[in-house]
Amino acid sequence: MDDVESPQSGEPLFEDFRNFVERYFPIEEELFEFNAPTFYVSEIPDMKNRFLALLKDLDHIGYLATMRRINRRIRIQVFRKIPTRPSDRRINVALFFATICTTFIAGFIQSMRLENPFLNAGLFTIAIMSVLGLHEMGHKLAIKKHGLEASDPYFIPGPPPLGTFGAVISQKSMIPNKDALFDLGAMGPIVGFVVAVIVTIIGLPLSELKWVETIRPGALPPPILYEYLIVRLLEIPPNPQHLPYLEITLHPIALAGYVGILVTMLNLIPAGQLDGGHIAYCFLGRRSRSIVGFAAIGFLFLTSYWFFALFALFTMFQPHPDPLDTVSKVSLSRKLVALVVIAIFVLSLTPPQFPF
Repeated sequence: MDDVESPQSGEPLFEDFRNFVERYFPIEEELFEFNAPTFYVSEIPDMKNRFLALLKDLDHIGYLATMRRINRRIRIQVFRKIPTRPSDRRINVALFFATICTTFIAGFIQSMRLENPFLNAGLFTIAIMSVLGLHEMGHKLAIKKHGLEASDPYFIPGPPPLGTFGAVISQKSMIPNKDALFDLGAMGPIVGFVVAVIVTIIGLPLSELKWVETIRPGALPPPILYEYLIVRLLEIPPNPQHLPYLEITLHPIALAGYVGILVTMLNLIPAGQLDGGHIAYCFLGRRSRSIVGFAAIGFLFLTSYWFFALFALFTMFQPHPDPLDTVSKVSLSRKLVALVVIAIFVLSLTPPQFPF
């Protein structure tokens, strides 16, 4: 053992940490490195679950550990947990009701052309809050599944036409491994996508299709799945004048579904701190994920999706935190789920629009 120092009086001793580690791993070398108890251990089967058990033991005394592969050796280091501040739920509640008000106003403006604008505004509020809120609850379920801590969703009020900028949760715990990171990245988009599709199926039959001579400025092309649902759920009107374009005027509920599918696509871009960035990190690592992220952003620029590209580029400047265990791989079941996530991403894309 090299350069071993005891922690301060009243705290666990180095020997205590050694006892914790050697319950699960054969120790090859032990030392203090970067002022942290450090153990080089042998690589054995079931490293992932052994490390999770070690984390649980250390959590009881207010510590955590990292497991890294350093020069072909497995290094475990122990650190004191940084305490987190409890969330003030009054803020969550206030933002929730504020967003209900702003989405209702936005829904009312959209519904002024309809017979009962108050009813349709309320339906829009329920739809958009469900799509965005359940997306965040998907993340929350993944966090709870792995015994981690996070705040309740913070809804963000905004101006019309949507009345909101979405919702976020504040994560308070370190991610233990790539399985947990994958679950955190995938659960939100999967749940949000399913809800958005349900909302779309409800809202599209209430929408209106018509043939037009020119496309309205600012009109957006529908995502691939959305276009398919339009064809399946709406009857194409006759076109006796042979007008070139088919335009849809979305019912407010259908607009909430459209936004949900578009938000799913945006979140699954494999860049930065986006959900797709978390998923890409699990399979590609930090460097390769950055290359894929910049490639995706470049494609968005080339296809004229400037807003999405700039938003994704902004997230690239935030370093992606490593999970505590970077040695273990993603489980096979999650690799299969990743295929589902890729399919969701593709179905949520809109057809490319090249400016040249």
